Amino acid sequence: MTFSGQPDLLVSISANRPPDNDPITVGGMLLCVPDARHPATILDVGPVSTVGSHLALLGARLHTTNAGGQLVESIWGYDPESWPGPSEDVNGAMVDVECVDDSTPPGFDQVELRVGLRATNAEAGGWDGIAVAYEYQDRRYVLDLGRQVAICAIGDVEGCPEIFEGE
Repeated sequence: MTFSGQPDLLVSISANRPPDNDPITVGGMLLCVPDARHPATILDVGPVSTVGSHLALLGARLHTTNAGGQLVESIWGYDPESWPGPSEDVNGAMVDVECVDDSTPPGFDQVELRVGLRATNAEAGGWDGIAVAYEYQDRRYVLDLGRQVAICAIGDVEGCPEIFEGE
């Protein structure tokens, strides 16, 4: 999947809206490059914009697994040491896994972006998009993953999609 203005770092997104007010890890975002001989270097990860209450970034990591490995859509907690397979902090990490198609044999590596977030108070808050700043062939880009992430207010069992309304 390509994004307008971002031809060199691509992402596959699993849509999700994490519930409740606990620390979470959000993943399911596969990063790849068109040609492994030209890796992209991740510079930073953060929100495109925020809504509601502030969410603290606990960390952002690239997690490598091979095809068929478990991808995370969202999980409670943020504990990179417990994840099977290697992971590394995104700042300065290189993405050198080629984007694949249906003809790729099984067993290829995949690189998943995982972001840990924690609510800073009892109110609902969210990131309206996840921005990945990166460098590719001596040029800098920012990829907007367009993924909304919300942590709802304490006691809100119905979910909180309304925090993104009117944004």
